[in-house]
Amino acid sequence: MLLDMTKLDSGILKPQISQFSLQDLLQPLVAEFSVIAQQKGLSLRLVKTKVAVRSDKKLLRRVIQNLISNAIRYTSAGTVLIGVRRLSNNDVTLCVYDTGPGIPQDQQAEIFNEFHQLSNSKTSQGLGLGLTIVERFCHLLSHQVSLTSEVGKGSVFSVTLSRASQPQKLGQWRPTPQTDDSTLLVNKRVLLVENDAQITQAMHTLLSDWGAKVITASSADSALEQCPVKTDIVIADYHLDYGETGIDVVKALREQWGEIPLGILVTANRSEGIRDEAMENELFYLSKPLKPVALKRLIKRELL
Repeated sequence: MLLDMTKLDSGILKPQISQFSLQDLLQPLVAEFSVIAQQKGLSLRLVKTKVAVRSDKKLLRRVIQNLISNAIRYTSAGTVLIGVRRLSNNDVTLCVYDTGPGIPQDQQAEIFNEFHQLSNSKTSQGLGLGLTIVERFCHLLSHQVSLTSEVGKGSVFSVTLSRASQPQKLGQWRPTPQTDDSTLLVNKRVLLVENDAQITQAMHTLLSDWGAKVITASSADSALEQCPVKTDIVIADYHLDYGETGIDVVKALREQWGEIPLGILVTANRSEGIRDEAMENELFYLSKPLKPVALKRLIKRELL
């Protein structure tokens, strides 16, 4: 998000307008967020659409990604629904509904400001930049973004888009053929070092579905306490609590274990310095948000 803000402020982002199917854009996003929604006990639903629109596909994806992420983050029970409504003037409105706490009228304009978070929210995660990026990307793309909300009932964020003139020429999204990964990590032990509870839950579910025995920790001390003997894989986030890094954890583990069969450093920080630090410590580097396909490919190549 900070990188996005820097690009916006510097003026280097130039929209690349094309026409594409909204279903092609929405379906993969819903699939990606479904794990986190399930962990929270939420229903994440997409109403299928045949509408095609004109926009920058990558920037619009970031807009929708932030809206879905916010909806899931601030909704403790119920449903997050994504749907499209056709308007009479050849435009369409993409809507993200949630059954969250709602946003008071006096805060509805302020939530688009940088680093602003709801004062009545129990959720402290995030930088408060998600909706700022939504508003600024929409302004860059000449898309109108609006909010309807009622305290205690939920919110609806809407983005108005121009329909494409020739949707019949666009391809339809097809799910990627699924392979059976349930035995990928059978009899393998994985240590996951992560200080974000939602990411920990999602990663625990993913690795367990691959057959692994997953041990979670949030620091070097807890990792050493729970894993006195080495595991087959260590996946460590770079930024942990109290200034500790995943590199620090790996060094502590190596002092006790002697070696790590496969060590993976994950981070949302794209700095070349962190990549170099990972290489210097004989760790593989994967960027967040972590893509299961990339993780699976690395595991198969290096360990299996």
